[in-house]
Amino acid sequence: MWIDTTFWCRDPGQERNCENKLRTMSKLKKKVKVRESHRVFVRKTIHEANDQIEKPEEPNALKKLKSLRCTLQDKLSELKTLDNEILDLVDESKIEENASESCDFASAIQACIVDLESAIDAKANEGKSQEGQGAILDSQSSKLQTPGMKSGGSTNNTTHAKLPKLELKKFSGNPIY
Repeated sequence: MWIDTTFWCRDPGQERNCENKLRTMSKLKKKVKVRESHRVFVRKTIHEANDQIEKPEEPNALKKLKSLRCTLQDKLSELKTLDNEILDLVDESKIEENASESCDFASAIQACIVDLESAIDAKANEGKSQEGQGAILDSQSSKLQTPGMKSGGSTNNTTHAKLPKLELKKFSGNPIY
């Protein structure tokens, strides 16, 4: 595709440089637009994650939390790649502003990921404690049915094990011997 740059290029001999600059600006605009689209999606995902964390009990909550965490991790890596590509194309005067904005957004994503991981751990521990309580109740009910019970509700099954005697060598101060 040929672009007529003579109307804005001051030096007709520099038309190729002007065309390259125009292509670079076009790439930059496209990458910025793509990045903004990803950011909009991430904002929605963060909002959904916060709602999911705050909801008390919902079926498949653990699965949903894990899915949101994976989505945010993927988007974080995509955004980092886009941010680096944009920083390569942007003017030097705008590098600091773009870098700061990118870091702030990445920090918000990472904070949400940490919140999701905490919620996932809490849900997983909640599930384990419920399973553990079920196992404790099962073992207690089996103890109640054990033969040899006295009227007090306790068993007279006591076992004593004889352990071997330990012998330690005296330390002479030299770690090699």
